[in-house]
Amino acid sequence: MAPLLARGYVLTYDMVFVPRLELTGNLLGLDVAVARAVPGDLLVALASRLVPADLVQKLVLLGIVVAAGAGAARLTPTRRPAAKAAAAALYAWNPFVYERLVMGHWGLLAAYATLPFVARAATDLRTGTQGSVRRLVLTLAIAAAASPPGGLI
Repeated sequence: MAPLLARGYVLTYDMVFVPRLELTGNLLGLDVAVARAVPGDLLVALASRLVPADLVQKLVLLGIVVAAGAGAARLTPTRRPAAKAAAAALYAWNPFVYERLVMGHWGLLAAYATLPFVARAATDLRTGTQGSVRRLVLTLAIAAAASPPGGLI
């Protein structure tokens, strides 16, 4: 991840972040043009009002890898640190993740990173754990906000 975290923008296929994305109806899919990444681009446009867009991009990329690893480690049914570390590493960095990063599919990867949290919330729901419905709805909403295909997955 080090080369991706250097200052500046990472421009690869679909991963196009710009310094100031205009807030238009297209960000909600309301324009006549085909919607590119609804509502992910809207979230990026809003976040780039608070933080420079290149830093938003770095936070998104780093957040994907960290969240995926943390979710996989948390989902691992053991207390052994080596097993949790192996699960985190294999889930956070594998050929699928690499290929999607190269293609710039950050929205799909953000949804992918939430899947272990969705699975854990669904398991908690089955066992009747308190607050599991709220956690399940929240994790599914995060997956759907990242990308429509991610929400379906």
